[in-house]
Amino acid sequence: MQTARLFLTLAGLIAVSACTPKQVCQNLYEGIRVRNQLQTPPPVMAGKPEAPAYQQYEVLRNERRNPTATTADKR
Repeated sequence: MQTARLFLTLAGLIAVSACTPKQVCQNLYEGIRVRNQLQTPPPVMAGKPEAPAYQQYEVLRNERRNPTATTADKR
């Protein structure tokens, strides 16, 4: 019994450690984005732009955090 519990604990820790924080954040963002799309009726969505994908969101977020770094990179 104790061996099985130890095995399950180790298996769970290995499974959790395989996920990087970036993957977790990306999957969480995409899940919320899809959930919002499914719950919002079409007439309400007509005037609103679609939420960006995670890669686009991350670029926009980095631009807002470091506006001088992005302008220097474009030159």
